[in-house]
Amino acid sequence: MRLRTGIVALIVLLSSGLITAQDADARRNLRRTPVVRAVEKVGPAVVSIRTQALVRRRHPLDSFFQFGEPDQGGGTLQDYSLGSGVLIDPKGYVVTNDHVIRRADRIMVGLADGRVLNAELVGTDSQNDIAVLRIHDDGPFPTARLGRDDDLMVGETTIALGNPFGLSGSVTTGVLSHTNREVRFRGKPVFKDFIQTSAVINPGNSGGPLLNILGEVIGINVAIHNRGPGIGFAIPISRVREVVYNVLDPRISRRLWLGFDVDHEREDTGALVSEVDPKGPAHEAGIRAGDVIVALNGKPLRSWIDFETAVVETARGGALPLQVRRGDRTLEVELTPEPPPPSPAEQAIFKAVGFVFDDLPAALARRTGLKGVLVTRVDADSPAAEVGLQPGDLILELGNVRNLDRATCLRVIAAYLRRGRRIPVYLYREKDDGYYGGDLPIRR
Repeated sequence: MRLRTGIVALIVLLSSGLITAQDADARRNLRRTPVVRAVEKVGPAVVSIRTQALVRRRHPLDSFFQFGEPDQGGGTLQDYSLGSGVLIDPKGYVVTNDHVIRRADRIMVGLADGRVLNAELVGTDSQNDIAVLRIHDDGPFPTARLGRDDDLMVGETTIALGNPFGLSGSVTTGVLSHTNREVRFRGKPVFKDFIQTSAVINPGNSGGPLLNILGEVIGINVAIHNRGPGIGFAIPISRVREVVYNVLDPRISRRLWLGFDVDHEREDTGALVSEVDPKGPAHEAGIRAGDVIVALNGKPLRSWIDFETAVVETARGGALPLQVRRGDRTLEVELTPEPPPPSPAEQAIFKAVGFVFDDLPAALARRTGLKGVLVTRVDADSPAAEVGLQPGDLILELGNVRNLDRATCLRVIAAYLRRGRRIPVYLYREKDDGYYGGDLPIRR
């Protein structure tokens, strides 16, 4: 009844030409639906992503010569793909689709305020089609809140944000059509838990957020059904969380072992310690399961993502000053990370290929201007030795995946190990200033 009275009053004011600034604000508020509020809340955190790929000149017989003859290297940058992403941390961490940045040599992120900044790939999971980027700027940046997907209701409103066809800041709405939808490719199931929505998802929307009416991210837009609009798909946020947690895990991303895990389902302030390794540095420092890490280096932590990114950006070595909340007490703890021991899975992977690798040292990356992993050891009588791999080689591509880091290499080798197939490798050897290509066999 009050809404009807307000509308009548506005009509009277309009007809009399006596609209004031206050009346105009009231009129706008009547049009500010929950969808509008959700878009206003998350829109500043949605980014456009443009990539460029280096088209290299490679000899067509590289694979026959294995690592015997270098190619000429070089090449030119060409526009490769266009997509969307969403900021999840004020330090500039962005979630998008792996297929948006796959094979990219340069990544540029367009912000809602009009700035275009360079970004780097932090980590990717091609099987789940999720990648995490880091913008080359200090921020702080606006962020979106991650929601949940275990309480989704078929028929509830969904909002897709992104940059279809390069049209930045686009919004489409629909309803949640189905959960746990199986998506097949060439007759085989590829994903079994997609969110299906009637919100239109066009080319360029990939990597953007799918929201609920509260403005919480419930999925990452990934595809539209090839038979027409009205059938769009998104990766559920629980799977996105899992990938982000693994990509940002200091043990993987920085080879720093803290000796405890945090609850990545929790979105409250700080990072909740879910499990402590009795042989790890956290146990030695007195950290317990149930503790909440609320500050690092004196800076308050907003969430588990904030904690992991803060650790990732902390210099190697030295103690981490942590502020820990335990019940109604606040404790000051110093935790000194250690190099992580190789897991059984990592040991099996190194044995299968016969060489050990690590992330590229910063000095070597600056000197060469390349991104990849460094071969640190090659075992005698191994598949790697058989094809001529040498310590000091810089692997630029593995299994046709570029922008490699240690974690990505482990995932690629594990995937080829399951298939029992040779792995295409492309590398740079600094002492020869040469590029080499070949196929690496696997010992199963």
